[in-house]
Amino acid sequence: MSRDAGARPSRLAGNVAWNLIGESMPVLAAVVAIPLLVHRLGADRFGVLTLSWAIAGYFGLFDFGLGRALTKAMAQELSIGRGSRAGTLMGTALAMMLAFGTVAGVALEFLAPWLTSSALKVPLALRGETIAGLNLIAMGLPILVSISALRAALTAADRFDLLNLVRIPSGIMSFAAPVLMLPFTHSLAWLIAALIVNRAMSWLVYAIAIARALPDLRSNVRIDPACALPLLGLARGSPSPA
Repeated sequence: MSRDAGARPSRLAGNVAWNLIGESMPVLAAVVAIPLLVHRLGADRFGVLTLSWAIAGYFGLFDFGLGRALTKAMAQELSIGRGSRAGTLMGTALAMMLAFGTVAGVALEFLAPWLTSSALKVPLALRGETIAGLNLIAMGLPILVSISALRAALTAADRFDLLNLVRIPSGIMSFAAPVLMLPFTHSLAWLIAALIVNRAMSWLVYAIAIARALPDLRSNVRIDPACALPLLGLARGSPSPA
């Protein structure tokens, strides 16, 4: 058996271990943080905070499956040593996701008053804070959407260690950041701002990790409009052109 063949099970086990840690640590943080947030914020304010972040997650789906498509396309290119092509795919997908996130942000900002008063039926006393928080989410949506391109690059390169070294503290801070804000404010806008800042910092750390660990990608990140349609086709499940 070759050394590479023997290394595959070990690498697979390592990836599984990293993913288990990456999934479990934020759950443990949630177990600690949620009771504190409910106690200090009250049921109504905590409920609105949860709904606001759920809306952020919903609008984050505006990558239209590009994250999964990019992972598959980049993995194929990297497996045959075409790092330059993989970098071009990443740059193109990242630009597309930033554009999609901007469109989603504009839509959310437009819908924020209606969502607050009609769809979510937020208590009158919390509507101002909720609208401000949703506007902050709208501003952050380009980051929230495009971060999946950076995760896809690390996944395609089989760097689950780096992926989870960023995802673990980011996931923990998703719950810890609002708790850390409680001594200073209970305003929904500030709590949501802390969550957006956490994601923005994660975006930056992912980018730095890619630049340092994957130099072939770093030196070849560019936008090629010709890659857009194949990526969208792959996202829809149709075969991409050769």
